[in-house]
Amino acid sequence: MNIELIPKLRGVNDRLSTFNKIEFKIEESIKAKRRADLEAMSQEEKIDNHYTAILPEIPKTKKGIDKAIDVFINDFTPDTDSGENLLEYLGFYDIGEGIEEGDWTIRAKYLRERIKFKEEGDTITILSSTKEVVNVVIEYLQSLPTEELYNLWIFGIVVTEEEANKNKEYFIDQAKYWYKYKLFSYATEKYNSKHTDAEEDILFKAGEREFKISKYHFLDTTEEENLEQYKKLIIKAITDYPEEATAYCRAFKMIQGNYSERAILSTIDKILSNGTTTD
Repeated sequence: MNIELIPKLRGVNDRLSTFNKIEFKIEESIKAKRRADLEAMSQEEKIDNHYTAILPEIPKTKKGIDKAIDVFINDFTPDTDSGENLLEYLGFYDIGEGIEEGDWTIRAKYLRERIKFKEEGDTITILSSTKEVVNVVIEYLQSLPTEELYNLWIFGIVVTEEEANKNKEYFIDQAKYWYKYKLFSYATEKYNSKHTDAEEDILFKAGEREFKISKYHFLDTTEEENLEQYKKLIIKAITDYPEEATAYCRAFKMIQGNYSERAILSTIDKILSNGTTTD
């Protein structure tokens, strides 16, 4: 393949404009693959990830509703934690100064009036027995209209068509942040590396770069463990999107080599379409 070597990228603005176009192509390539991944999912996977609408049936009788309430409560296994997870789900702990009034605060006040507890600073200890907690919750849920029970997911998880579409859009769009920036960090370190640098060293430096600029670190781990985790994420990004990683690396070299924009973008297109070029 013939590469055009006319030095057109002389100014910072020219280089930035070209690089923005490159990033857009890489981003669109990643998103296209994410769409394909989404389409390839089984129906079960789409349901588990809320990528399809889930609209449970509402029982037609009071007996059916009461049974659904019992199943809902038992799913929280209140006997194992004195009903704390169940109460947390119902908003028992989400009340206090600065909390905006809403359905959950009304519910929390109802439950707090009937369940004994001790509050010390930010710690709340439930004093009522598990049986008492469960009975209060049953009494409260049985007092609610069917629509509110539905919205509380008493009859099962509810995912509207609109919510499912938003979840799918997020799955596709998050790749921009989850993968593109990690590939950028890898390409940056690879470009800045010396010829003697091993790939392992480049991966570690890329992980270190991600660790420094990211606000989201792994909890309860040392800095060394965090760096190792970020390195693994860099490796995953390269493994999942090898063409995009190659495109980033080639872009750095071609821009610094002062190739023309047309030559650079043409090369990037070829890499993203089949992963290789002959230059």
